[in-house]
Amino acid sequence: MKLVPQGENLIVRFLPKPADEDKLTPSGILMPAVANKSPMEIALILQVGQGTRHVSLDGKVSHIEIPYKEGQKVLCARRNGLLLDEPMLYLIPAGEVLAIVEE
Repeated sequence: MKLVPQGENLIVRFLPKPADEDKLTPSGILMPAVANKSPMEIALILQVGQGTRHVSLDGKVSHIEIPYKEGQKVLCARRNGLLLDEPMLYLIPAGEVLAIVEE
């Protein structure tokens, strides 16, 4: 089955993070790795929707394209969107992208 995102949606794969380890604070408290997780994750864009049409009040129709391309890495809020069949593959709205990751 092949999925094609519609409108302003993206299909992304969240990239795995390096394994975190539990840390011992100077006062002797054991902080589990889960406490150190950021709510943001980097994802790789696999497919981009075609964008949307906008009709202004005076009847002019314009096409609004999505500013992202396949293969770009982006920063998203963790796990926003719809989980698809494959692990770590999500359908997210383009508005959920917070930043483009440039290396």
